[in-house]
Amino acid sequence: MSNDRANALVDRCIFMTTPMRSGSSLLSRMLSAHPAVGMTYDSVNFFRFCYHRYDPISNLENVQRLFRDMAYRLYNRFGMVLDIQECLTRMGGSDLSYGQVYLSILGSLFSNTGKTILGDKEALAWTKIPDFLQMCPTGKAIITLRDPRDVVTSFKSYTNSPGDDYLIALFNVVDAVNHAFRLRSRCPDRIYIVEFGSLKMDTETVLRSLCNFLEIDFVPEMMRQE
Repeated sequence: MSNDRANALVDRCIFMTTPMRSGSSLLSRMLSAHPAVGMTYDSVNFFRFCYHRYDPISNLENVQRLFRDMAYRLYNRFGMVLDIQECLTRMGGSDLSYGQVYLSILGSLFSNTGKTILGDKEALAWTKIPDFLQMCPTGKAIITLRDPRDVVTSFKSYTNSPGDDYLIALFNVVDAVNHAFRLRSRCPDRIYIVEFGSLKMDTETVLRSLCNFLEIDFVPEMMRQE
């Protein structure tokens, strides 16, 4: 990604999604340990809060409103500062699209870090992968999956939902699995599935394979917990 201008048509970027309690936060931190990759996680939530909520996005006023709303939410929810003017500068002004907006936000958040491949992790958004791939024609998507028994057990101890509501996690996993393999069969060069159990048991092998998919070199820093 250019330091000055986003270009959704050519910039390399990553979209990661997952059911709850499936190891995606760990994987996003591993990727961000790579000197070329910067990943947000559970903060931008672009498809939940922005996508098609500011139509027509070709209207500059709607773009500006989106950036203001995003900056307000990121700061008040996470203490993250989004430079609205920098986002507008990165947009360039001539090509107003959701892809441009998305990459302008990520570019601003990772400004001056030296990261050239930017990405975002958003839970429960596997149905939005086709939209992402259309928004960013050179982008790649990662889906993390975990044994549904482990997901349900973890989510039960994590959630404050009453009664048996924690079982919704099981249905989320089933839907994610169905989407993951169907989407990968359509776009095998742009969608990668990471199984959390394999990541835990053979971390380096999985990371090397993922790096090969992303067309980046594996670096040992990705495995250093600190």
